[in-house]
Amino acid sequence: KKNATAENVVIADAMQVAGTKISNVKIMKGEKDITEKAEISVKDGSYSINTNENLAKDETFTITYDALFESDSLDGKKVKNIADAKADNADEIMK
Repeated sequence: KKNATAENVVIADAMQVAGTKISNVKIMKGEKDITEKAEISVKDGSYSINTNENLAKDETFTITYDALFESDSLDGKKVKNIADAKADNADEIMK
């Protein structure tokens, strides 16, 4: 819907290789750090964030995290990961 606001946005991200550890997940809404307000669950190479926030047109979330690749075979290689976002009033989006 044009100019709609996504309500209660949830973001999930998963690395597509085994042996990945994610830590230090942080989330910003625009310039505001909402990490403490968000519910963040981390397991091995994936995380899920219930932002407890709505997202209006032209607003953004920025997520940062550390990823440790435990296998030397990944040195210098590109690693694919897939992030999904959904809201209570919207279909799931994969990016």
